[in-house]
Amino acid sequence: MFSVILLIFLCYSVFIALNIKLGIVNDEITHFDFSKQFSTTLGIPPELPEAYKYGVYITQSPFLYYWINGRVINIIDIFSASMSDWQLLIIMRLLSTIYSLGTIIFCYLFSKEFINHKWWRLLPPFFLSNTIMFVFLSGGVSYDNLTNLFSMAGLFFLARVFNHKNFIPNSLAWMISIALAILTKFAVLPLALAMAITWIIFLIKNKNCIFPLKFNGGKVIILSFIFILLIVGNLAIYGYNLVVFKALIPGCEDILSKEQCKFDFYVIRNERYGLEEKLTILESIRLGYPNPLFYLIYWIKRIINNIFGIGSHRSYSIIFIFPLHFTILSWAFSIAIINKKKISFKILCFIAIFAFLFFTVFIFNYNSELSSGFAHFAIHGRYLFPVIGILYITFTKALMHITHKIVRKYSLIFALFAYFITGPFTFIYFYNVVFSDWFIR
Repeated sequence: MFSVILLIFLCYSVFIALNIKLGIVNDEITHFDFSKQFSTTLGIPPELPEAYKYGVYITQSPFLYYWINGRVINIIDIFSASMSDWQLLIIMRLLSTIYSLGTIIFCYLFSKEFINHKWWRLLPPFFLSNTIMFVFLSGGVSYDNLTNLFSMAGLFFLARVFNHKNFIPNSLAWMISIALAILTKFAVLPLALAMAITWIIFLIKNKNCIFPLKFNGGKVIILSFIFILLIVGNLAIYGYNLVVFKALIPGCEDILSKEQCKFDFYVIRNERYGLEEKLTILESIRLGYPNPLFYLIYWIKRIINNIFGIGSHRSYSIIFIFPLHFTILSWAFSIAIINKKKISFKILCFIAIFAFLFFTVFIFNYNSELSSGFAHFAIHGRYLFPVIGILYITFTKALMHITHKIVRKYSLIFALFAYFITGPFTFIYFYNVVFSDWFIR
C-alpha cells in the first residue's frame, strides 16, 4: 500500500514538473540560474552579475543544493552538450521529485517509530503526499525539497535515539542529516537548536542506560568523520559570518557595492513598503495594526491556506480549505488534550520541536510586519515543511486514540476525504480550465 502512495505522488509531481511554466514555483528562476552558475566550477563560483535582482547571494551562503545541481549538470553535459535550457530545467525538476520521494519515505519510517499498526502508520505519508503545496514544490527547482529530505531524515534518526536504538550511530546520523540541511538552507538553524535541546534532555534523563558509551565498529568512525567535516563546513560559513559580518548571512553591502545594492530586490521592496523606523508592538497597536494575539490568528489562517493551497508566485486556494483543515486539526488537538495521559515523553519532545519552529517562523513574520507596516511578506506554509511530519504523526495518534469506534471511523473518513478533495488531484483535474495560464500550452 505504501508503494501505491509513492506511485500516486510520483504521478502528481512529475505532471507538475513536465507542465508548469518557469517562474511559477517559488524562486525557481533564482535556483535554476544559481545551479547553472555552480556547473561552471567544481568549487564556489563568483556572484552572478545580476545577483542583486534576486536579493540572494552565493558568497558565504549555504550552497549544497546548488553544488549538487552543478555536478548533475556536468554529468548531463557529458552525454548531451547541446541540451536546451528547458530540457535541463525538466531534469532539475525531476531531481526535486526524487528528493521529495525520499522525504515521503523518511516520513513513513519516522511514522513507524511512533505507530506500530501497519495501516495507521500509512496515514502521515498519505497526508504529506496529498499536501498540495508540498507536491507543487516537488515539481519545481527549489532548495526546499532537499532541505525537507534532510530534515525528515534527521527527525527519523532522532526518533530512533528516543526509542533506545543504537544511540551513537543514530545520534550521529541525525546530526549529519541536520548539518546537511543547514548547508542547504540557513532557516534550518532553529530546528537544529530545538533537536539538540531535546537530545540533551533525553541524554540527561537516560544517562544511566546510555553511559558508558560503547563505540562498536567502523560505522561510528566513518559517521564521526563525516560529522566533523560537516561541522567544519558549517563553521566556515556561519562561524566566519558571525565573526566578520556579525550576522549568520552577509547583507548586500557586505558583498556588492552600494551602487549595485540599490537594485537589490529586498532593498527596493523595503524602500517601497518599509518604514523609516521599525514600529514597536505598542506603536503598531496605536496605529490600528493587530496585536500579537490577533495577528497570530490571522497568521495561522494564512499558513494553513498556504500549506493546503498554493502560496507561490501564483496563488491557489479553495474557499473551504481553512475551515475544513482548521476543523480537522482542532478536533485532533482536542482529542490529544483529552487523552493527555497517553502522551509519552518522546511525543512531547517532538511536539516541542514542532512548536519551537512554529513560533520561530511566527516571530520572524511578525518582526517583518513591524518593519514593513504589516505588508504581509513571506508568510509561507512551506517554512513548516521540515517538521510537518511531526504534525501528521500527532494527528494520526490523536485519531487512533478516539475510544468510540464509530466516531474514530468517521473521523478517519472525514480526514481522508478532506486531504483528497483539497489535494493535488483537484488542482490537476481542473488545470486545463481554471489554471491554464500556469501551464505550458
